[in-house]
Amino acid sequence: MKKISTLLLPLLAFCDAIVALVPQSKYLKQELFTVCPRDRSKHVIKLNANRPAIFYLESELDPDMEFLCHLELEAPSVEFGFHVYIAEMNLLGSEQDGNCRRDFVQFGRDDYFITTHRSNPYCGQRRPLNVTGGHARDVFGAYDKQHLRLYVENRDYEMDFWLKLSGDRPSDFRRNLTVVVTVFKKFCDQRGDRLYARCKNSNVCVKRDLFCDGFVNCAWPDGDVPTDELNCENFNYNSFTFKTDSSSGVFSVKNVPILIVGAIVVIGLCVAFVIALKTFLRSVKRPLTPETPTHRERHRYAEEALELNPPRPTRMVPPTAPTDPASSPSATAPSTELPPSYDEVVSRQQSVNGDGDQHRQLPADPPPYSPTA
Repeated sequence: MKKISTLLLPLLAFCDAIVALVPQSKYLKQELFTVCPRDRSKHVIKLNANRPAIFYLESELDPDMEFLCHLELEAPSVEFGFHVYIAEMNLLGSEQDGNCRRDFVQFGRDDYFITTHRSNPYCGQRRPLNVTGGHARDVFGAYDKQHLRLYVENRDYEMDFWLKLSGDRPSDFRRNLTVVVTVFKKFCDQRGDRLYARCKNSNVCVKRDLFCDGFVNCAWPDGDVPTDELNCENFNYNSFTFKTDSSSGVFSVKNVPILIVGAIVVIGLCVAFVIALKTFLRSVKRPLTPETPTHRERHRYAEEALELNPPRPTRMVPPTAPTDPASSPSATAPSTELPPSYDEVVSRQQSVNGDGDQHRQLPADPPPYSPTA
């Protein structure tokens, strides 16, 4: 049984590895109307470098309803910071006119319960950009340097996220907002940690698999150029180099459906094997019916038992003649005759001694008295 258990554990580990190959969402998507508390209290969200977050607006509030949201984002430790990039925005107001009082998104940090820093409010419009496999000339021409998109928090491993939407918007105005928050490593050594890659024009690093994924995770120094999304048509994820060969290996995006189907088939086979193995183990554990011993075996068992426990010798008692129950003393009634008195015994002894003819020794003392029933 122990051998079977040792064989089963590697099989289960193999099944877990196959499940891990199934592609999962790389980004943590948070709909702001859903994640923000309705009582306008602060909500804490823990992030890590392995999975950036996308905060977005999916629906629209009633025209007369005001919406306030306060989020606190936390990185794992002081070794990390935040790269905040506004991928798309359509809010009331204009930054050029300094009119971001009705709608705005703002970032900052605090010490305990005191806010120590607030960025300028962001409002107005940021049109969406398609940076998937883009060339440098296309990305440069798509940006408007008068509208900032980038905020970086590198002094603390916590940051605040504020969003305000007024309740007096025009009926034909539809708001939208998409903010990508990436946790970066403040100091990194690419030779010591091959999971990270350095962002161009900076000394920070982000996870290597965030490059050329269609989302902006490196836009230093001022947010004009997403350096992690340039020249991605020939990008090789394994070697992190740009090659003329556009193939990216077995785990490319084109092979995702095939990987999913293959993983499902392997999982099904693993489950079937485990069920069959459990059924086999149950059958092995059932007790076997003992066979009926033969006559010779029973005789041998009896001889062995006699050798281990020999019989004890018994004392022979001579047979007694049968007695008549009617003549038996136990069958008669108990005698009611009383023993002789003391005086009678003494006088009887004197009379025998005085005759001289019958000289025999009589008991010196009278017999003991015993009560009779």
